[in-house]
Order: sequence, then structure tokens, then C-alpha cells
Amino acid sequence: MNDGGRFYGPIPYDPVWLWIGLGILAAVAGWYVWALASTRRSRAKWQPAGAQGLPGLQQEYLARIDAVADAAERGELTARQAHQRLSRLVRAFAHQASGVSLHTMTLADLRNEPAGRPGVAGVADAVAVLYPAEFGVPEVADARRAVDAAREVVRSWH
Repeated sequence: MNDGGRFYGPIPYDPVWLWIGLGILAAVAGWYVWALASTRRSRAKWQPAGAQGLPGLQQEYLARIDAVADAAERGELTARQAHQRLSRLVRAFAHQASGVSLHTMTLADLRNEPAGRPGVAGVADAVAVLYPAEFGVPEVADARRAVDAAREVVRSWH
């Protein structure tokens, strides 16, 4: 600016604005790092059955199956509810024991799974027993047969 022959330079920005801008840039960069790191798949090898091991996992799921069987015998669960719970238990057990996403597969998907995976055929057979009462006519449901099929999957897993 010119004021009677004197020159006044522009007023500088306050240094706090520089730090605010750098802070915003650091926050955006940090968010990108977090987003990329949290969505990447783990490279760690999957270990079956967690810390409790397969025998502990089998005992846990056999106890859960027994609880469903007892509730069905007492009349607390309908045949359809018992079959649905048993199906969830069998699938969850197989998922935890093998690491394969068997809990999200249909019966057709289970039957098409490679034969080399342990226990998949047993899961498919058990789900085939459970399907009619889960999705069809519950009057034809045989809770004892369903419980036996679920127990067999858990006991025979290796």
C-alpha cells in the first residue's frame, strides 16, 4: 500500500493458521491409513477351534445341542424353532472348527463343497435332515432325528 510515499507490506497470517492446516492434513492422512489398515485381510494363518481346541469346542456345542433338545422336549420350542436352532448350531460349529464359511451356505452350496474339506459332507447330511422342518411342514419334523444328526456332526468332526 502506498500512503504518502511510505510502503506498507501485506499483513502476514497468524502462525496458528499454518498449524491448523497441517493438523487437518495430518488428520486426513491418518484416516486414510486407518481405513486401509482396518479393511485389509489378516495374513495370519487360521487356527481351528480357537484357544480351547477341538475337544473343548465339541463339548461346548454338544451342551448347546442338549439344551435345545431339552427345551424342545419340555415344549418351550416348536419343532420349527428347534430345527432352526440346531441348524445354526451345526453350521456355527463347522465354521469355528474349519474356518470355512459353512454358516452362510445353502444346502446346495454345502453339497457342492469340495470333498477334501473335513466334515463338510456330514454338515450337508445334517442340514438335509433339518431343512424340511425349517422351511417346510413342521408336522413332519422329527426332533429326535434332528438332534441325533446334529450330535453326529459334532462328535465325528476330526
